[in-house]
Amino acid sequence: MSIDSTTEAEFNRLADEWKQHCKENVFHSFDKPYLNCDAYRSLAKMGEEVLPYMRERIHAEIRTFQVHEEMVKGRMREVLGRDDVELMNEPFYKMCEDIGYQWLQSIYDQVLMGSPHHKWGYLLKEIVPDFRLPVGDKDSDAIKSMGGMVGIDVKKTELAIVNWIDDYLAQKNLNPTSNP
Repeated sequence: MSIDSTTEAEFNRLADEWKQHCKENVFHSFDKPYLNCDAYRSLAKMGEEVLPYMRERIHAEIRTFQVHEEMVKGRMREVLGRDDVELMNEPFYKMCEDIGYQWLQSIYDQVLMGSPHHKWGYLLKEIVPDFRLPVGDKDSDAIKSMGGMVGIDVKKTELAIVNWIDDYLAQKNLNPTSNP
């Protein structure tokens, strides 16, 4: 598995198309509409060669989300003196009126909304059928099963996917494109 700039460019083009598809379908409760996309299917057909690019893309999403989250918390501290605001109360409404917070939300809408997030796991499963994330294991709290319902911590799931790819590439004596 070598790094090929043509493959990487094609992967990024298709990943951008899939992200746009996800953004256009952002209000679905189930994941299937997000996966019903030609770009997604084309990414799956690219095979294991794209795993380093997938890993890097997911890791970039994680980093971008973390930076945005810290900026939002910083703005909350500036406006409210704290960063733990509950929804639908007076401090929340005050934040919503703040122009700086509105600007940060517009950045979220432009950059982060529509990212596949945990749906990368579906793509990985299509590429490597042995892929699985532990559900309800004591060592993992990314995905929990409770009373027939499944709860997903999107951030932890993304990180678990990156870690799985790293382990898989290491088993095959391949190096990921960069370190987390």
